[in-house]
Amino acid sequence: MAMIMFIAIGCREDKEEPTVTTTNATEITSTGANSGGTVTDSGSDPVTSRGVVWSTDPNPTISDSKTTDGAGAGPFTSTITGLEPETKYYVRAYATSEAGTGYGNQIEFTTLTGASAPTVTTAAVTEVDRNTAVSGGEVVSDGGATVTARGICWSTSENPTVDDSKTVDGDGLGEFISNLTELESNTTYYIRAYATNEAGTGYGEQVEFTTLKDGEVVDIDGNVYATVIIGNQEWMAENLRVTNFNNGDPISHIAGGEAWADNTDAENPIPAYTVYNFEHSSAEGLESEQEVIDAYGLHYNWYAVETGNLCPAGWAVPDTTEWNQLFDYLIATEDDLTEMNVAMAVKSCRQIDSPLGGDCDTEEHPRWRADEDHYGDDRTGLGFISSGYILSGSGNSSWLAARGYWWTSVGNTDEDGNPIHTAIFRRLNHSDNEVTKASFNKNVGQPIRCIKK
Repeated sequence: MAMIMFIAIGCREDKEEPTVTTTNATEITSTGANSGGTVTDSGSDPVTSRGVVWSTDPNPTISDSKTTDGAGAGPFTSTITGLEPETKYYVRAYATSEAGTGYGNQIEFTTLTGASAPTVTTAAVTEVDRNTAVSGGEVVSDGGATVTARGICWSTSENPTVDDSKTVDGDGLGEFISNLTELESNTTYYIRAYATNEAGTGYGEQVEFTTLKDGEVVDIDGNVYATVIIGNQEWMAENLRVTNFNNGDPISHIAGGEAWADNTDAENPIPAYTVYNFEHSSAEGLESEQEVIDAYGLHYNWYAVETGNLCPAGWAVPDTTEWNQLFDYLIATEDDLTEMNVAMAVKSCRQIDSPLGGDCDTEEHPRWRADEDHYGDDRTGLGFISSGYILSGSGNSSWLAARGYWWTSVGNTDEDGNPIHTAIFRRLNHSDNEVTKASFNKNVGQPIRCIKK
């Protein structure tokens, strides 16, 4: 029996625990890290469990927090979670077999400061229309954790959150643009930029805006214009007065007179606008450029039209076909209209000694010159008014209150299809009710009406 006991004791003494090394910690955050190890020798028995153990005290064991990352020899990776921010931890790899548990070398690390919600700013609202608008923002701090979503949230109540309507415009730090859609017309909205990380959602400052009414459009400068629908077309009911192209580039302002006339470089003409001279005899009663602009809008050369960026986004200077469509529709649907008098339906009724009387009979600008036989009744609401034009050769102002001129988007060409120095316009007169189609030098200054595309 003594020999049997010796053999049993000898077998137990021959058992060897596994040998394991610990991998340095990586990807340390406020609540976790990655580590692992390598079982370099299984010892006398197969490794049945392996992982890492950790504690805020040195020499942690499997009685402390641990991971279980498979079995057997070789390398393994461990994900440590549930840690406290700004806390020092001790970590050792372990491997367990029937012979016992072996531990690797001890490493230590300190978790990062606890994450907070991101910091984000809200951009101004632009391109406000009846049912859409554009905003955005900038995530300036991720709060110590990855930003997983960002965008704009909005509501008709103040302080909107991500539980309200929102856009999702990428992730991470930096600027972003948000397109707001499916808005109600003539409605006040409150918006805030937002950014979300594991700690929560941060919001930018609140911005308020109101969508346009049906029958309105706004240009890039913020000027609001009335619009009217004629058949299947929607037209501006006012002359354009924008000073920036719809891409944000400024339109050159060239004064009338010699400066305007000198813009004659055929190779590099300057797209520009000017203001009718309020000191001209035809502008009697107007005391400043701003009064002229308010009454008659600005005058643009055709080079500004040619850019394609003059009207608000989604709108354009009408071509000859679209002008024809307007007048053809009116003649077809109004029993009293013909080619000889169709202008009366689109001309403003504001006229000196207007036969219509009432508010139509006025000497206040904007107005047409008196003519007892020819006048506008403005039944369409388009309100075309006699804005005159700016001559190309002299830069002088002419024909205010007597004639109205509007560019089309069509430039003329020679017989080989090459562009030439003239473009097509439409004209209305105080002394008849026809609509004239003709051409002017491209450097003539004329008003603009836009049509929705």
